[in-house]
Amino acid sequence: MKALITGASSGIGRDFAVKLSSMGYDLVLVSRNEKDLKKVAKLCDTISYVETIDLSSVENCIK
Repeated sequence: MKALITGASSGIGRDFAVKLSSMGYDLVLVSRNEKDLKKVAKLCDTISYVETIDLSSVENCIK
């Protein structure tokens, strides 16, 4: 099982990451703040990929 969590560096995104990890989900954590994302990844027990990107920019959402 895998989950992609945007806004994962704080607040409800961080809480979802920790909860889903405890349920066995591998995670893709997305936020603009790499430092805080890495802290969240350390809280998680499963594989956590960190992706630093600003999704409020249309250019970053198109590939």
